[in-house]
Amino acid sequence: MVFISGRSLGDTNVQVILEKLGGGGHMTVAGAQFKDKSIEEVKDLLLGAVQEYFEEEGKKGDVINVSDGHGRNFLIPRGLAKEATDGGVSQVQHQKAAEDKRNAEALAEAKELAAKIESLKVTFQA
Repeated sequence: MVFISGRSLGDTNVQVILEKLGGGGHMTVAGAQFKDKSIEEVKDLLLGAVQEYFEEEGKKGDVINVSDGHGRNFLIPRGLAKEATDGGVSQVQHQKAAEDKRNAEALAEAKELAAKIESLKVTFQA
């Protein structure tokens, strides 16, 4: 039998990770057990669950689905997420569009500046 005991200082919700493996617990303390798997098999499962957890976390402005408990007990109280209301989703989409526009303008400006620099002729005399 293989046991996993997960601990966190609060930045990572080990409960969510170990629930993916059939375990459970709390945000900072959780566990899981496996009857018919080797340590290597469990290690691979755990690494996959950890990778999946961080991929699901999303980045600022992303709209993702999380379990009610993870959202209510972990993400929202820490200011890491907001409930995705229709108005909130619309606001995020508007902010992303504005950011994309600013990025496109900055890129165009940088390309224009690069073209000017390339056309300059500099001569050094000793």
